[in-house]
Amino acid sequence: MQYSPQNRSQSSRASTRRPAENVSEQERTLSLIGAGALLLSGLRHLSLKRMAVGGYLAYRGATGYCPVKDKLERSGLLEQIQDGVGRNPAFAGPPEDVWQEQPPQDEVEEASMESFPASDPPNYSR
Repeated sequence: MQYSPQNRSQSSRASTRRPAENVSEQERTLSLIGAGALLLSGLRHLSLKRMAVGGYLAYRGATGYCPVKDKLERSGLLEQIQDGVGRNPAFAGPPEDVWQEQPPQDEVEEASMESFPASDPPNYSR
């Protein structure tokens, strides 16, 4: 292939192609707000870490692309997190169901389990 200005123009367009947006408008807005706060805080306290995270959030908010989210989506981990895979099954349902399977350790805990929806703690006096 011979070099020509037209070929150069086409190859530079291909290399500067923007990645697909994978961040919602709400996430972008929150990223930009967080970026501003972290950048200002980083400048005030001379914290390189805060400025770095603020810069990353600014990039994420400005472009609408998050490489971390992209990697999680490609690996399937994001779907597993959203579906609840890997969660402790003891916390997967209403507290009544969890407490039916869990034996009380003492009288106070037993009284608390029996009066669960009540707003007041059980009275404990000996």
